[in-house]
Amino acid sequence: TAVLIHNGDLYQKRLKEKTIEQITKLSVFRFPKIDYIPVKVGDSIYLDCYVRMQLVKKINWGTDFDLNNSSSSTNSIGLMVGGNIQNRNVFKGGEIFSFNVNGGVDVNLDGGSTTNSTPSSTLIEKWVNLLDINAETALALPRYVGLFSGREWLKMQDARTKFSVGYRYLQRASDFKISSFYANM
Repeated sequence: TAVLIHNGDLYQKRLKEKTIEQITKLSVFRFPKIDYIPVKVGDSIYLDCYVRMQLVKKINWGTDFDLNNSSSSTNSIGLMVGGNIQNRNVFKGGEIFSFNVNGGVDVNLDGGSTTNSTPSSTLIEKWVNLLDINAETALALPRYVGLFSGREWLKMQDARTKFSVGYRYLQRASDFKISSFYANM
């Protein structure tokens, strides 16, 4: 778990700082704060520990837009549009599910005057220098999942696992086309 302070433990500033760091890394809570309140029980004084934090928005989405132009060797203009969505704490254990998609095109403004174009070239091959389309979905877990499950054996402090699958299509004028699926862990 992210909270490293347990009932009956002696106060350790290091554990307080590490707990705040671990809670922040979950990306599910923001502004974690730990307060210690002295409590007198008989002749002894103990500390009650209060861990406070705010939940972040469960669903987060965003868009990207990029426009560029090149006039060095070819007169071209490029456009990229992308979108992403995140579902934080999807299984109530600090997991983050995300989906990203983006596409970009670089258009030759000289229209078919490239050295690669031939009379039989298609419209895309004449006008488009680059076409790039990507889609990826991922699940990030705040713990190690894999062949060896012993965290103590691996001595991993900040164990994380990310599974992702995606697709990419890339076409560079008439030079080449690549269509690929991928999976990562």
